[in-house]
Amino acid sequence: MLRLESVQSSEAAKKHDPDLFRFLMTKQQAAILGDYLVRLSGQPPVVPKKRGWFRRHFG
Repeated sequence: MLRLESVQSSEAAKKHDPDLFRFLMTKQQAAILGDYLVRLSGQPPVVPKKRGWFRRHFG
């Protein structure tokens, strides 16, 4: 579940009274959103490490 909070004005932010929205996502949708946000931030994407011998056989 994605929880998004937003405020209409700086006064609402000072009162700590945000509008709250909740979105249900599949794992695939969440992964796509996460990948998009990483690219948008300018950070390099996470490259998975190569699995070792033990993890390949028993992991």
